[in-house]
Amino acid sequence: MANTPEEWLEKSISNGHINYLEYNKFTDPTIIGTGAFGKVFKCKWKYCELMVALKCLKIDTNLSLDEKIIKDFIKELKLLRRVSNHPNIISFYGVTKSIHSYNI
Repeated sequence: MANTPEEWLEKSISNGHINYLEYNKFTDPTIIGTGAFGKVFKCKWKYCELMVALKCLKIDTNLSLDEKIIKDFIKELKLLRRVSNHPNIISFYGVTKSIHSYNI
């Protein structure tokens, strides 16, 4: 069992459940709201000139996040990955990591 939020997410990425995208490929962040796991930003994805939403899970190294929150976050990522090809569901491309947060 993973000891930190980073370990949970790294395991999901390394197991191929979630795609990893480079954070520096996203520009012009504008906050558009808050979600269950943190803030949501509108950004431009330089790779394809697409406007995307980044949902940010704040990882504070000074605080211990509840293991249930991390499990719920990973469960949401896996669900998004499975249903993102449906025309009525927002597409899920993967996760990225800034210095202060994980983002989907």
